[in-house]
Amino acid sequence: MELFRFLKIDRYHLLLWVLLLMLSCLHSGVVVQDELTKVFKSARGQTLNGTINLHNPLDQVINIRISQADFVYNALDQNFYIEPGKYERSNADWILVQSLHTIQPRQNLLVPFTIRVPNQRNLSGSYWSVLFVEEDTPFFAPDFEDVMLNFRYAIQIVNNISNTGRVDLAFRETSFTNDTVSIVLHNTGTLWFEAVISVDIFDANATLVGRYTFNRNRVYPELARRFTFPIQPLNRGDYYAIIVVDCGNNLIFGHQVSFTIR
Repeated sequence: MELFRFLKIDRYHLLLWVLLLMLSCLHSGVVVQDELTKVFKSARGQTLNGTINLHNPLDQVINIRISQADFVYNALDQNFYIEPGKYERSNADWILVQSLHTIQPRQNLLVPFTIRVPNQRNLSGSYWSVLFVEEDTPFFAPDFEDVMLNFRYAIQIVNNISNTGRVDLAFRETSFTNDTVSIVLHNTGTLWFEAVISVDIFDANATLVGRYTFNRNRVYPELARRFTFPIQPLNRGDYYAIIVVDCGNNLIFGHQVSFTIR
């Protein structure tokens, strides 16, 4: 769930901001009862149907608005939601969904959507965008000069074109502190993947001093993503690490790096 208006506040207002955040969470009643990523195995020219399962836990009617955006990110841990259909691997223009909905108190609502995959021979690999689900009535924060708080779910819709595309990756950056490891993976292929990242750390005597596994790390094609993980504190000295990325379907990539903790 994403807060889509960010505020700059000083320490004096920090406690009030936290309280307002809690109040807005209580105010926001709609719940998405599905996975927030929906993946469709697709053929060129195919029409696919899906649903979003919404629940209203409150004793009052909730009005819902659904909108679209393209979703990209960079290796600086920055996410961007841009105009739908602008990114070269966007499928936003393929998706048809009604924008306004009403959910009765204590009821569920299945919101249907349709994906019409173009019949184009050059389609290959993965295409994606997001559907935003948010309440149509925002929560206004008192004493913040017309500040509006609104929470929304970002549901990723992914189309993998059947029997096309490839998985490939490059290790763009690896760095270590005494208690963290940071890895930048660049998906140089045309298919998305969810990687399992394993890191084995050895000291200068080739003794294993730490073994770590980090699961379900999603990387979209042609984008680079940074993953930063905690590790047990390391003493000063020289080390090397073996990094293995398992992308599924027997696709495994490895990388070795030396580093020094000072």
